[in-house]
This record gives sequence, C-alpha cells and structure tokens, in this order.
Amino acid sequence: MLRYYVYQLIDPRDLSVFYVGEGQDQRVHAHLNEYDTLIANRQKLKHPKHNKINELIESGYKPICIVIGRYKTKAEALAVEATLINWVYGHSELTNLNRGHGHENIRIKGSHEGNFDLDPPIPGDGRAAEMKREYLRHAGTVSTIDYIRESMRTLGYLVFESDSREYDSRYFPTFANGEYGFICHVSGIDFIIKSRENNLFNICLANTPSTNANINKIKAFKPSLEIRDANNSLVNGLPRFRGMKYPRNIPIENFDEFMEWFKPIADHLSRQ
Repeated sequence: MLRYYVYQLIDPRDLSVFYVGEGQDQRVHAHLNEYDTLIANRQKLKHPKHNKINELIESGYKPICIVIGRYKTKAEALAVEATLINWVYGHSELTNLNRGHGHENIRIKGSHEGNFDLDPPIPGDGRAAEMKREYLRHAGTVSTIDYIRESMRTLGYLVFESDSREYDSRYFPTFANGEYGFICHVSGIDFIIKSRENNLFNICLANTPSTNANINKIKAFKPSLEIRDANNSLVNGLPRFRGMKYPRNIPIENFDEFMEWFKPIADHLSRQ
C-alpha cells in the first residue's frame, strides 16, 4: 500500500466527520491512544478532538477511525487534507486546530465568489470566450451540437459553422454568451440550432437577408409555427433572430423525433 494517507474521525451517532488528518503507519489510531493516556494520567483534556472523543466515550460510543485515501507523497496527502478541512467540511465544523498546509490557496466552504484561482478575464481579450468554450466542451455541449450538425449534413441538409464565409459570424450563437450552434440553410431560410451547457438543443430563425426576403415561405407552411418579428440586436441593420414555436429543450436522444418535425417544414420550403 502507498505510505501516506488521509483519515477521518467520525461520530458514529450521525456519521458526521469531526476531525481530518494526514499521516502514515498507525497515525489514524493515535488520537484515541492519546485520549486513553490523558485519562489514565488524569490530565486535563485541552484539544477539541479529545473533548469530542470524551463525549462519545461517556455516551457509550467510540469514534470511527477510517483511512479515506492513500498517496505516493506527503505533499499529495497534505493537499487533500487541507482541501477537505477548508472546502469540503469547513474548518469551523471540525475539531482541527489548524486549517492545514497551503490553506491560504484553498477556498473556504460556503465562499462562491468568482475568480478565486484565476485572474479575472479582461473584457475583449478573448479569454472569457475561451473559458466558456472549454466549459461547454467539458459539459458535452460541443460534441452534442457537432453530432446534430453532421447528422443533418449526412441527411442532405446544408449546414454552416461559425467560421463559414457565407455568413456574418454575428448570426451564430457565441461561446461568450454560453451557447454553441450552427446554421442550417433550407431554400432561402436560415435556421439556427443551438445548445447551452444542459445539452438540450433548440431551434430558431437567423434573420439573415435571405431569411428576411423569404420569410413568407415559412409563414405559409403552418400558422402554428407562430413566426415572430425580430426585435433584438442588429446585424447590417436587421435584427438577428426570429422566434418560432417549436418543441423546446430537446435531448439528443430525441433527435429522430425532432427530424420528423423538421423534415415537413424543409420539404415545404423546397417546393416553394
């Protein structure tokens, strides 16, 4: 077994952790042995952990002493110990006297202020968008949208990514806004398919000059689509998006059902 470890002392009555430590060999049992020695010598109990152990003993219980992880180096064990003390359990909820090695670099439990471990992104320098790009990538959003885009391409639809020269990039969902998506062009109408970190995708209309010029085509398909006037920020003098009624927040598992909804619309547009 690896030499260094992190351990906990637990109250068996409610399984609450009251002490976290780092050690090796028999350190995990040392606190109970220390308590026994203090009691045998009739010495005053000064450490909060000994007082907690005494409370348990007098109530007919003994603390649960358990190793929760082993590590190759002492530095690794100390880092885990300090993280548990400060962020996971909270120093004020434990009997530890100290916060642990390197505690000044660890967030305190309950503190959720931003930029604890990163320099605040400077607006306009690209770092904020890159951070959100990585977040969406790790969340699976990028792979979800990539799958939908390539599936639609395979089905014969024209799809365009944000680096496409055919479109002003401002029509596309942006990482900076926590979104990722693409444009699907069908007979003059540009659809935006996009998702956020929940990986549920949605569809709306990109109010490109082409869409704006052909909007009556899709309005004639079904009044129930409820194509709305665009009223958001402008690109080349026109609002960017138009809302429409559609099944919202679609999971990737329902992609085939989405295509059953989308295909009649696309077929109608192709016949116009």
